[in-house]
Amino acid sequence: MLNQLTIEHFRGFSLFKIDQLTRINLIVGKNNVGKTAILEALFLLSGPNNPSNALKIEQQRGIGLSRAITGSDESPWSMLFYQGARDQKINITGI
Repeated sequence: MLNQLTIEHFRGFSLFKIDQLTRINLIVGKNNVGKTAILEALFLLSGPNNPSNALKIEQQRGIGLSRAITGSDESPWSMLFYQGARDQKINITGI
């Protein structure tokens, strides 16, 4: 069980930290504030040695399909980084 979650440079989060997690936690908020990004960070944390998890997130969001339709050549990894800055290291830690 996680007691603490820290997310740095991931999606819309420059730095996000949740302390005192319990067995059941409720995440609420308006649209487009990062609720799904928190769940995606937890998904990546659960399989840190599996880089295909990042591509699974993209598939679940339908991003790969939209790139195919629009012909975008953007890196599939860009969407994971805070403000698209791939020079910043993503850090997702749980205690």
